[in-house]
Amino acid sequence: MRKVFIAVAVVAALGVSTTVLAAPNGTNRPFKGSSSGSTTAACDVSGTCDSDSEGTHISSHLGTGAYVIDSTQTWTDPALETNGLDCAESVTGTVTFWASNGAALVGDIQHNDEAVCEVSLYEEYASNFEVVVDGAESTGKFAGASGSYWVTGTSFDPEAPSGTYEDSASMAGTISY
Repeated sequence: MRKVFIAVAVVAALGVSTTVLAAPNGTNRPFKGSSSGSTTAACDVSGTCDSDSEGTHISSHLGTGAYVIDSTQTWTDPALETNGLDCAESVTGTVTFWASNGAALVGDIQHNDEAVCEVSLYEEYASNFEVVVDGAESTGKFAGASGSYWVTGTSFDPEAPSGTYEDSASMAGTISY
């Protein structure tokens, strides 16, 4: 059974940002940061894994705070296997970062081919995916925000395959509020 994760633990190499339009009365701002935490994954026999990630981040416009990622990965396409190691064929979910003042920046994970791939069998995974900001779900100064950012990170299970991973990642992009 495959144990997988999505790390928003947000820190390894910077991703490429997507150009976005400013929100009404908003200003485009560079957005970057890093995070670390843990992910717990539960997989079924069909190759679907649900994972919950949480930890802390430090990022521009939010300061230091907590994050949560709820995601689902599907691991059923053997064509995405390279050197005996798999990549998820689909990744969906929600990422929430809380600012030091309690405001929330919420975004939806956009699937990108090979968004999550094994680096070593059941032990380590690499993530690279885009998050599109959901201004309707965001709160405080981020209500109505727009933009996107890329997350690049790793997850490592020192007790592989226990299903609990240590995450670290980085993020970079543009948000408007």
